[in-house]
Amino acid sequence: CEHLTRLASGGGADRPEGSADATAAAIARAGGVGLVLDAMRVHPRSPEVQRSAVAALQHVACEDDASKEAFMATGGLECLAHALSTRPSDAVVALHGLATLRHFVCRWPGTAEKLLSLGAIQAVLDVMQQNLAMLQVQRFACSILAHLAWEGYAYQAVIFEGTGVQLVLQTIAAHLEEPGLLALALAAVQSLACSNEAARRRAGSLGVVELIAKVLKKYPADPTVQAYGLAAFQSLAFDDETNKNEVMNWQGVGLATSAVTAHHTDQKVQEFGNMLLETLQPWRKQPKRRSSASPARAAGSPTAVAAQ
Repeated sequence: CEHLTRLASGGGADRPEGSADATAAAIARAGGVGLVLDAMRVHPRSPEVQRSAVAALQHVACEDDASKEAFMATGGLECLAHALSTRPSDAVVALHGLATLRHFVCRWPGTAEKLLSLGAIQAVLDVMQQNLAMLQVQRFACSILAHLAWEGYAYQAVIFEGTGVQLVLQTIAAHLEEPGLLALALAAVQSLACSNEAARRRAGSLGVVELIAKVLKKYPADPTVQAYGLAAFQSLAFDDETNKNEVMNWQGVGLATSAVTAHHTDQKVQEFGNMLLETLQPWRKQPKRRSSASPARAAGSPTAVAAQ
């Protein structure tokens, strides 16, 4: 598995540009995905084998549609979920495992449903909790959670019961100097709170509004942070008077107005900003929208930012 990883990832700095992709594709076509998964099944208790195999999968399982089909058809998701759930504190398994998982959750149909049926969403939360200081692990985890929560209430409920709301807020508080990660975490808050009363109340009780306001004030020039911060505010405030008042108290109207003015060409900022202003100031003229479970869903999902 270590040798496959070196080959698939390029091995050394002197390799020609593009050779790593070609090698990974060749390994996948030669049955490399199956060989790696076999090694994981034969040696489930070996940390070295599991670590090397998970690292190899990031390269050979995500290469093209054929490799992805092979991964899904031969129990790849089950093997990956087992590695993550049994070794959540292993940095190599966490990093490469969530990188692969994010790729499939964001880009391969049916992955979310399979994860839910396997009960594997908890593994993502465990890895997130055990690796709070690892920036890239948190990026992958927030991206996965944002996508999964947007799939519907069943996913939100599993993440909520697994203390996902608290974990996302911990990530925001721990990485205030990382706007790229903050945008992903805010997208996760948006997805978790949208049309979910329990998640809205839990997040509100944990001081999420103050935290989001702090992020918005810190990065006024970043349109992605602004868009998903305003979207998170909207999910929290819609149909929730307590959170709505809290957003108002933390200058939600001023933050939304400033963002809409400063980022007048950014579609997401305009959508979420104006939607939030309508929620906070219901006397504003509301344009007609297609019927939806909630206005937050009408404006759009966090898919774009979460797939980055």
